[in-house]
Parts: sequence; C-alpha cells; structure tokens
Amino acid sequence: MLKGLSIFLAVMLITAGLSSHSAQAAPTRVNSCQTISSTGSYILTRNINGSAAAGDCIIIDAAFVTLNLNGFTIGGPGFIGNVPNGSGVAINAQGVTVRNGTVTGWDNGIGSGFSNGISVENIRAIDNDFNGIIVGLGGLVKDSISSGNGASGILFKEGSVIINNVTKDNGDPALGQAVYGISGDCPSTVIGNTAIGNLTNNLNLIVNILLCTDVNNTAP
Repeated sequence: MLKGLSIFLAVMLITAGLSSHSAQAAPTRVNSCQTISSTGSYILTRNINGSAAAGDCIIIDAAFVTLNLNGFTIGGPGFIGNVPNGSGVAINAQGVTVRNGTVTGWDNGIGSGFSNGISVENIRAIDNDFNGIIVGLGGLVKDSISSGNGASGILFKEGSVIINNVTKDNGDPALGQAVYGISGDCPSTVIGNTAIGNLTNNLNLIVNILLCTDVNNTAP
C-alpha cells in the first residue's frame, strides 16, 4: 500500500512539474503596439495596424526576448506630414530574436539601433520609408526578404552572419543618399544571398573587406 502511494505521489509530482514548466514556457500574447520590458517569449496573435500610431510600434527594452510574429503583419503609417514614424519593431537591448512575419510602412522595419546579438529570421521587411532590417555586432539575418524600402535593405555590424536573404529594389532617389541591398562591416559572414536592383550597390562590404566570408551571393 505504501509503495503504491509513493509511486502515485511521485507521478503527481512529475506531472505537476511538467505542467508548471509548460505554463512558464507559454509565450506572452501580443495584439497591439506596446513596450516589452521583461525577458521572455512573445507571440503576435493578429495583424497590427499602426496607421494611427506615432513613433515605434513594438519597442523591446529587455534583453533576451524572442518575438514571434506568427505569420502576421505589423503595418505602419508611413510618413505623416513628411515626418517619419519610427520602427515596426524597435530593439533597444541585446540578444533579441524577431522571426516569422512582415513589417511594412514604417521608418525602419526592424530598427535595432545597432544593438548587439540581434537575430532576425524569416522576416519580410517591405516598403518601409528608410531601412528594412538593421542589426549590430554579432547579428544574424537569415531567410528574410527586404524589398522596396527607401534606403538600404539590410545593414549590419562586424561579426554578423547574413545568410539566404533576398534584397531587391531598395533605394528611393528622392532621399539623395547612397543606399544598398546589403551593407555592413567585416569581418562577417555573408553567404547565399540574392541582392538585385538596389539603387547604389547591391552588396557593400566595408572595413577589412578581405576578412569577410563572401560566398555564393548573387549581387550583380
């Protein structure tokens, strides 16, 4: 009897532990423009229309946040009275990951302010007024599309990995500045990207260019 009770209690404790872990692991739901100030996982539950918003939409102020756009779109207002209106996702902390969705109609799509250790995966940054995607030191941009933006498609700092992305038709001549499909600092790893039809240059690697790994990129 005691043995059976002990087994029962052990199973209950394991089940309770698993349930507690599952509850802790569930991502926080996001359905509007807001500031994220706590480390953890977050997930969009619908498209966000920022047409009435001024400034950034989702602001990430905490380190080591994962934001899953879950296939949805963060749509912005573009210029209002010729004044740019911030980023779709503004990142002000290190170790942040943003993945799986679209950002369009903002100043910058993913604007990190060059924070370190930022990962951007499977993002469509389309028709933003300035840059599509910006990452800092040790960044990762993977499997993403950045097109039709007024300035550059992807900007990065040294130590970054830029892999399997498409940047096309970026650059508005009216801005009067040099813009690129993909542009960043060496040493970095730039592999398997397609950059075509961008205004100034499709692929622009700067600072110790010989230290960059530049392989299998289509950037005429």
